[in-house]
Amino acid sequence: MRINEAAQKTGITAKNIRFYEAEGLLAPGRESGNGYRSYTDADLERLRRIRLLRLLDVPLPEIRAVLEKRLTLADAMRRHTVTLEARRQDVDGALALCAALQNEPGLDSVDLAALQAQVAAQQRKGVQFVDIEKRDILRRRSVGAAIGAGLFMALMLWTFAVMLWAQMADPLPWWLWALLAGIPAACILGTLAVLVERLKEIRKDEIDAYRDY
Repeated sequence: MRINEAAQKTGITAKNIRFYEAEGLLAPGRESGNGYRSYTDADLERLRRIRLLRLLDVPLPEIRAVLEKRLTLADAMRRHTVTLEARRQDVDGALALCAALQNEPGLDSVDLAALQAQVAAQQRKGVQFVDIEKRDILRRRSVGAAIGAGLFMALMLWTFAVMLWAQMADPLPWWLWALLAGIPAACILGTLAVLVERLKEIRKDEIDAYRDY
């Protein structure tokens, strides 16, 4: 069966199926002649197993190890339980700070020295709070992508304006001018589409992007 049918039967998008293949988790056959992917019932079962482990947020390398029987499911779950317990500890630490701050009348009244000492004590116990520096880096990347796209689109708009001025000064056949003017217009639309996708990637943090699959 083709990839769209496999996606329909498993509830996994075609994009994610291709992603799993690129990560080496899946190796569908190819149809003779056209080279299209061809998925078997065994491939669908493998996809369902992958999806189950991804719902638990098991890392891709461990999923691959389980599928290749280099790691037992029991060992993988024990490892992942440790990871989840650490995350729960992080959340509990953040909740404790939120509860303490709820008793303050305002931010100006917070004893920052005492609060920092409490945070440091929790961090010594292994609690990890939000990585503010990484968030700031992602914000800068978003601004940089927007500025780069904006400059390119401004250049295309200037090109379009010059072409319009030239057309008014020394007219070309309208069909030819429209064809030429379509080039900067297409570049602008393409840049907007790329920018939207880039901002989506930055927002979900490319470092952990595979967690969405």
